[in-house]
Amino acid sequence: FNDLNTLGAPLSPLDIIRNSIFSDIDLHNSDYEEKINKSFLKFEDKFNNPINDYFGKDNPDLAKLQRNHLENYWMPLTQSLCNTPVNKKNMVDMLRYKLDDIVGGNNEVQDDEDQDDLELKQTEEKINILKKYVYIYNAITLDFYDEEAEKLPIEIKDELKHFFRMQCPSLVYNYIFQAIEYYGRLDDSDANSLTKKSIVNSFKLIQKRIMRDSFMKAPSQAPKDIYVPLFKNIEVHNMDFGLVRNFLFTGSYKYPSDEQIKDYFLNETLYGVSRLRYFLEEYEIYKANKTPTQRKNFLAQQYRKKEGPVYEIDHLMPQKWDKWKRSLPTDYDQRMYKNLINKIGNCFLLEKSRNIKKSNRDLEEAKEIISDNTEYGKFIRERDFWNDKTIRDNCLAYYEFFIKRWDDNGDFKKPDEENSGKAFIEKREKDIKASFENLFNEIEIDPIYHCFSSNAVDRNDANAGDLLDLVEQITEVSAQAASNEIRLILITSTLEIQRKRFNIYNVRRSDQAGRKEFLFSIDGLKEIFLPGDVAAFFIKNSELYCVNLTASSKNSLEKNLKDILKN
Repeated sequence: FNDLNTLGAPLSPLDIIRNSIFSDIDLHNSDYEEKINKSFLKFEDKFNNPINDYFGKDNPDLAKLQRNHLENYWMPLTQSLCNTPVNKKNMVDMLRYKLDDIVGGNNEVQDDEDQDDLELKQTEEKINILKKYVYIYNAITLDFYDEEAEKLPIEIKDELKHFFRMQCPSLVYNYIFQAIEYYGRLDDSDANSLTKKSIVNSFKLIQKRIMRDSFMKAPSQAPKDIYVPLFKNIEVHNMDFGLVRNFLFTGSYKYPSDEQIKDYFLNETLYGVSRLRYFLEEYEIYKANKTPTQRKNFLAQQYRKKEGPVYEIDHLMPQKWDKWKRSLPTDYDQRMYKNLINKIGNCFLLEKSRNIKKSNRDLEEAKEIISDNTEYGKFIRERDFWNDKTIRDNCLAYYEFFIKRWDDNGDFKKPDEENSGKAFIEKREKDIKASFENLFNEIEIDPIYHCFSSNAVDRNDANAGDLLDLVEQITEVSAQAASNEIRLILITSTLEIQRKRFNIYNVRRSDQAGRKEFLFSIDGLKEIFLPGDVAAFFIKNSELYCVNLTASSKNSLEKNLKDILKN
């Protein structure tokens, strides 16, 4: 039952997951029920306590804040555990399947325990899995560090604080979760020390991409085609985190260049873009050459948990132009004025109390109010006038700082597909084939396995010829039916079925350079496949089936695939 009552009010993910957890045990046993209740309440407290600390227990919206904070955790948790595409529709099912897979491998009753004890043990293990990344999540979202988070290395905590301050897009969380988990498994050998440095640097590279997207007015949420498969791309390439920059762009999402950034800084209105306050804070720290202690004190003022920041964004040239229009060219109208004041060069950090007092005053009065306790004040003190030309000059100064602070020279490491990727792919295919061999023997199907290393089947893949032979069998049937189509049945990790139609001319054999080619792109199927996924191709009823075997729900897939094929 996914409805709360006859009115059809949907259950929240928390409701469904909690019910799933409790359904695993015999609730007629009061001792078990009490133990699981306590465990799950402790899990929820890991979200509620940081919210209470951040917003205060007397906040009238506290219950809503607690609920939203917990609900927003499920998606990055599921993405991290499954390491495969997840959407709101299949998220809860994928998480449940994954939990069953993880704890289901040890389901034999030991001599010294009964079945109820085993179920209790497995249920508590599931709750522990749910808690796996909470400490990182709270650090990113609330700057809250519990005992576990405090143990993180200082270089990791520094980057988490940057992610918090820039309000990191949630689609990046799954990469951060998995990268920190991997970091924690590394010892202090020379080789692993280099990997640790690469992981920390990968966070800096991601922050650069986030900032560049923000100041080019890209959508506030990060492009999922970059961040959702990012950790898996690294995994495919032998955990080489030095390749992260190579995966921070796609054919659809180009990497923002310095020249594009410059154009936006000079010509666009950037007041109101996400992360403007973070940018101005970093500029203030840089211009004031703050010591670590001064920086810490400044940021403590900016990120007070209940009171809000001391400094907020101010327009030097204010919203009302009555006292300022005489400093502008005579052809300026109010529309042009509004555009001018929202340029980034007119934006500064100013104490909230001074900002209120300054209001719409002219330059000389504003200078007296602003004072010189920030770089803003010192800068303004030296100005005898403020107009469109000085604003443009400041836009340029801000731009110069931006490309220095979040630099990118376009020179980055590229993957050696022939070596690092090939070894991973061969092992991946071998492991998955061994895992599913018994199942396919039982249902009398001889599939062709393929590990996706990029957005299409590799031209030099050893299985490409066999796969083309398979396709040609369908092509012959299609040609006889004069349909010229191939029906492709895609089966995802949660047994969701998608049906696609190929024109037979889009699936062809090519002997160019002596290589066989199968044109099957996953570009348009990123909701189902990621690089590193292994698919099984086979024919049934003159249709080409493609099953994602890598995903989260091996047990469920084995259980249900037979029924799908029967139907």
